[in-house]
Amino acid sequence: MDARDQARAAWEAAPAGLTGQPSVTALAGRIPYPNLPGGQARKLIGLPTGIPQRQAPPPPTVTASKKSANLDALQALRNVAEQLRPTNSQSHLATAQAAQAAQAAQAAQASRTAGALKAAQAAQAAQATWAVQAAHAASHANMANAAHAAYLSQAAQSRKLFEIRQAAQRAPGRGKKKENKKGKLPQPGTATAAQEAPAGDDDEDDDSNEIGDGDEEQAYTNVSTAKLEALGLRRHPDPVAQCSSLSFVESPEADYTCRLPAHVIKNGISALQFEAVRLACYKQEFFQKDGSRCGFFLGDGPGVGKGRQVAAMILEGFCCGRKKAVWFSACGDLAQDALRDMRDIGALEYKGVRIHELKKAKPGQQLATMPQMDSGVLFSTYALLISGSSKQKGKPATPSATSPLDFKDKLSPLSEIDEIIVADESGDEDNKAEVKFGDGTRMQQIIDWLGPDFDGLIVLDEAHKAKNCIAKDALKDEDPFAPGKFMGHDKTSESKTARAVVELQARLPQARILYVSATGATEAENLGYMTRLGLWGKGTAFKDQYEFVSMLKKRGVGAMELVAMELKMHGSYLARTLSYEGVLFEQKVIDVDDFVKETYDLAVDL
Repeated sequence: MDARDQARAAWEAAPAGLTGQPSVTALAGRIPYPNLPGGQARKLIGLPTGIPQRQAPPPPTVTASKKSANLDALQALRNVAEQLRPTNSQSHLATAQAAQAAQAAQAAQASRTAGALKAAQAAQAAQATWAVQAAHAASHANMANAAHAAYLSQAAQSRKLFEIRQAAQRAPGRGKKKENKKGKLPQPGTATAAQEAPAGDDDEDDDSNEIGDGDEEQAYTNVSTAKLEALGLRRHPDPVAQCSSLSFVESPEADYTCRLPAHVIKNGISALQFEAVRLACYKQEFFQKDGSRCGFFLGDGPGVGKGRQVAAMILEGFCCGRKKAVWFSACGDLAQDALRDMRDIGALEYKGVRIHELKKAKPGQQLATMPQMDSGVLFSTYALLISGSSKQKGKPATPSATSPLDFKDKLSPLSEIDEIIVADESGDEDNKAEVKFGDGTRMQQIIDWLGPDFDGLIVLDEAHKAKNCIAKDALKDEDPFAPGKFMGHDKTSESKTARAVVELQARLPQARILYVSATGATEAENLGYMTRLGLWGKGTAFKDQYEFVSMLKKRGVGAMELVAMELKMHGSYLARTLSYEGVLFEQKVIDVDDFVKETYDLAVDL
């Protein structure tokens, strides 16, 4: 077989490619001339140069019966689809309705949840309201219990004092003979019970003569500052107690951050004194209904350290940016005590903290023009406060039948009558008479230095010097406008110091007032100058101080104790004293001779 036959045989035997022709790769190993191009190889073996197409296989033949069967099957499928279409629509509708129902259920559940939340909130608010009401009821119950306990204590003390007076009247030297235990007079020649008693029973007889029945130990309760001491504050050097009636109520929690230096808090003052300073500063942040700032009454007794507490409050004001303060006291010598207290707590180490004595300035002189008077503590006495001459252009105003003033507006505040116009016989109303504290007075001098918007501290030390603000005759007279009365009270018996203190508080409504006195309220009338405690006026149960004082005089000591308890409960009052725990005393009756009696009588006549 020659090469042509071999090539033809390879061509026929090669597998067809994608075009229906033998693939080149399949021919590569079979064509005798692999290096020749495909066309030349085809000529060589005698094949045509064109690439003939292989014929496609004929399409399958479909008979009429088979075509009819296919059409029938397609129609059946269409019928089934038509039958299933309503079912699918109904299914989709049911699904949509179910989704709507679920959405409505969710909305209802959310509504019920919101309603339950509102109900819970309302219940919580109602519970809080009930809790507040219960707290008020408990507070009133505690006050009532305290008042009842105070009444029982007072009754017991009164009964014991009555027994003591009776025993003193029966004592030797009173002109009465001593009775024995059976109430019979000892017969001559017979021994009394004291003579028959053995020597070992002397202690029992001494105990029977002691004063008191043990109730006096319950009149005071020790004060504890354990919480502050746990924070590192220093304990007060001596035990301190307070009246038992005040121990029944607690002072409010003082939400106030003191700015005092750390060394003052830890070393300058004790924990007991810091407690009063913080409470007073906290209370003075509030205002009364009439717009004036609330005050604080510090009624601590001797030994508690009122001076250091005042000095700490002044330094607190300087630390808060208030660079001026005023300190009133009873006498000028107490300025050295004030200086000592400021030095003891370390206040004088700070810039601007110094004490200026008002007596060194001339009346009418502008204090701001004096050296170093841009800041500091101005010390003055009450006598100096009311000194100075005011400008008067007429006679002092007095009510009369020809006066044009309408005195029916009784009990007007003292600060509202600075100027009273008095018409003379010619009807001229230009004749004015300024009342007491106008230009040229020391009060005006102080106010000019402080400024009308002064919000610093004014200390009324020994505040009981401002008593007699209300004339006692005004409370006894049924007609407050009877002849000789002035604005419902007797002008002649009114204390000028009290009037000056009230006037000063009225002219400086933003000032922080601190009343300091261990005997500030010995009588009801002596509370009239404490206008910043919120005891009367707008928002209270009493129209003015006259109504309030009249109520106290009718109710007695029990009402005074209730007022003190209420002031402490509102954070306006503290009164502590050195504890009487372990203190013993003995009362003896001493007979005096005629010379001592005559000397006493002569002294009384003076």
